[in-house]
Amino acid sequence: CYSVVFILNGREWAMSAAPRVMQSYCVLLFLMALNGILEAFMYACATPRWLQRCQWVNVAISLSFVLLAVLLKDVGEGGLGLVYASWANMAMRILLVLFYVAMMRHRGVLPAW
Repeated sequence: CYSVVFILNGREWAMSAAPRVMQSYCVLLFLMALNGILEAFMYACATPRWLQRCQWVNVAISLSFVLLAVLLKDVGEGGLGLVYASWANMAMRILLVLFYVAMMRHRGVLPAW
């Protein structure tokens, strides 16, 4: 990432936190893609009752994201703490869907892989 930032924006940006933030954001992009695929599966298969429960859990996850963003605002420079808070947000959402998948497999609704 250092080389890309250096070529596009010059030495000043390359020597800042920009390459590290960019690297962290690439990990976040992967987590967002994984979350999108998993949530699409869950929303296609889940009952309305489960989805209603998930809405409340997602409210709690969103509140924890705001709290983490505030707590991590001074981590690094250039918004690195915000990217870390987003990592945690995506991880919690992914865990929620994985819990749903495990629950459905336990009930015999989904085949074992």
